[in-house]
Amino acid sequence: MHITKALGCVTVLTALAATVATAQTAKETPAQFEARTQWWREARFGMFIHWGIYAVPADSTDLEGKKRVGEWYLSNKQMQVKDYEKFAAEFNPVKFDAAQWVKTAKDAGMKYIVITSKHHDGFCMFDTKLTDYCVTKATPWKHDPMKDLAEQCREQGIKLCFYHSIMDWHHPDYLPRRSWDTRPVDGADLNRYIAYMEAELRELLKATAGLDSELQTEHYNPVSDRDVLLRLQNNLKARLIQAEHYERAVMVAETMLMLAPDLAELWREAGLLHTRLGNMRSAAAAIEQVVLRAPDGMARHQAAALLQQLRSKLN
Repeated sequence: MHITKALGCVTVLTALAATVATAQTAKETPAQFEARTQWWREARFGMFIHWGIYAVPADSTDLEGKKRVGEWYLSNKQMQVKDYEKFAAEFNPVKFDAAQWVKTAKDAGMKYIVITSKHHDGFCMFDTKLTDYCVTKATPWKHDPMKDLAEQCREQGIKLCFYHSIMDWHHPDYLPRRSWDTRPVDGADLNRYIAYMEAELRELLKATAGLDSELQTEHYNPVSDRDVLLRLQNNLKARLIQAEHYERAVMVAETMLMLAPDLAELWREAGLLHTRLGNMRSAAAAIEQVVLRAPDGMARHQAAALLQQLRSKLN
């Protein structure tokens, strides 16, 4: 069974999905790549929906009043996680109408819908057994809109795609932390977070398309395709640094860490980018991983010296 046969279709996109989705994987022939992506090239027109508890404050400005993007509210306001969590209790979109949303897209000539199943704030917009930080448990609404949209997309003949963030500013195991996040990093384990994220995706696809874990990896294997994705993202990161878009470069660097948390060099690059941005706490957390993961030698000693400098600035 293929994803397209099960729902017609449910597709999972991660952060930087455009880079990944349009790239030929290591296992594919050019003909297989063309066949897999044919629907997207032919569709041409679709709807992208950002929706989450950041809709409660509905504020796209940062601490200086500069215009940013609303879905980055936690980051824009440099909030502590416990303070941001309160918005879940106020999220109650009782007028949500999945049928009307899908009909609106279809009537406009759109062929697919992409929606945020989880954005960087870590809040799950679907029912999950893995955390209480989700729409069915933490909100008064207690409803799963992803299921509704999946059903309506199936009925009305539109493809449904999920944008599922790799970054998770809420989860205690996600590293590196934001510079203003005061939670201790002791005991945090990025590999454990990756296992959690993969389990989330299994749940999401099982609930919306009846897909089991074996079927999820049919088109994308993060282990075997890792080198291809790292190369693509490294090129993107280099272009962003050249253009001095350092905040976006940090996002790419952290996405690469999801693919290869064992590579000390990636942690070093993330730490240096955070240092450039003045995010000393995040930089120190990343460089500490270099000290832990790099083989004994010059790289580890340099990282240890840099870590000492960063910690002195935090004290």
